[in-house]
Amino acid sequence: MGIVLAMFSTVAAQKKGVYHAQGKFICEKCAVKQVALDSGYRNYALRSLPDPYQENAVLYECLSNKPILVVNNKSALVQDELSAFKKIPYHNTDLFFDDVKKMVKEKTLFDIFLVKAIGRPSSVSETSAGRDKIKVWAYSKLGLTVYFLDGVAIRYDRHA
Repeated sequence: MGIVLAMFSTVAAQKKGVYHAQGKFICEKCAVKQVALDSGYRNYALRSLPDPYQENAVLYECLSNKPILVVNNKSALVQDELSAFKKIPYHNTDLFFDDVKKMVKEKTLFDIFLVKAIGRPSSVSETSAGRDKIKVWAYSKLGLTVYFLDGVAIRYDRHA
């Protein structure tokens, strides 16, 4: 399904425990990237948390912002860290559009995934580029327009 998107900080390199977002322990000293792949996730990113959890991180699904895994030292902190994570703005932010940009660039943003992640577009239209028919999906509340060729995003626009 394409190249895996990952933004890793120094948090990923440290020896910490990995937990499901529900709090269940998965492993210690394991590769977070491999755990995500084994769980079926292809479009994800790792975000460090703010104080007092800044040495820990949450692996989330790009665009939906759904927490997948938590990397930390204690299972007791998982719910606190998820609460801190959920308070960080995502949709309609630079971080959201950075994820869109990377997925478009790497050709890993598919129309099916986009609907699953953020829902149906507010409007759909079609345009032509030579013999190709380009589908244009607009998400007015997010200020996002995505252009698809054969189900793969080839371009996006950010607007107010």
